[in-house]
Amino acid sequence: MSSKSSMRTVGRIVKYLLYAIIFAVMIFLVWRAFFSDIMPKSVETLIITDELKAAYAENGNLTLKYQNLDMISRVQLSEKEEKEQDRFNNYGYFAITKVDIIPEADQIQIVFRYNNSTLRELAKDYSLPSVPDRTEELYDLSLVVATDLTPDDTSDNLSSDEKSVMSTRYFPTEAYTVSDEKNMYNYRKFVFEGIDLNDLNLAIYADIYYKGDINYERTAYGTLCIWDHLTEDRIRELTKDDIAALERK
Repeated sequence: MSSKSSMRTVGRIVKYLLYAIIFAVMIFLVWRAFFSDIMPKSVETLIITDELKAAYAENGNLTLKYQNLDMISRVQLSEKEEKEQDRFNNYGYFAITKVDIIPEADQIQIVFRYNNSTLRELAKDYSLPSVPDRTEELYDLSLVVATDLTPDDTSDNLSSDEKSVMSTRYFPTEAYTVSDEKNMYNYRKFVFEGIDLNDLNLAIYADIYYKGDINYERTAYGTLCIWDHLTEDRIRELTKDDIAALERK
């Protein structure tokens, strides 16, 4: 084979390899954009609790409220701010991918998600000897409901004064917690019961703490707003599977 033929053969091989790499990258980007973050059915479906069934039986339907909020952690602070505010740079660490606020049952169900890379960041933030396994229960998640104590005065709605705004923390019912993993994501479905949902609520926040460093008097490792009184509510309809489960004896 002549040197020219060899060069042409090598050129073709390189060209086809480049085409293959470009094609593989495109396939990956499409998969990442449209399919990688599809939730597992175990966490996407409504968890049927006794309270939910009772509320459905009494009302004949349930209102599943949510808001179109950006619920991915985006806090970025300088080292000085982190020290002063006792916070971490948690950009992109956490996401709330689904919220169902159910007034008839005084209940909220949420899907909490974090990436495998978040585990590496956790190990760095807390100087852990190794990156935790993705199946470990690493995070403490609670809801904080801010309620207006002075409804005639809206100027203090953002106040931290306990006389103006009351903050009530709620913890999930562990018996209903569901854990699952899919692709690079880790999911946790939480059910919060006995939530005082009323017209004086200003906002509802999800606070995330590392279980090795829980102190509710300190700023959370991550905080996401899942509802606020200024944003329009949206309604999600019960699915056929939800109704069948709610009506099942």
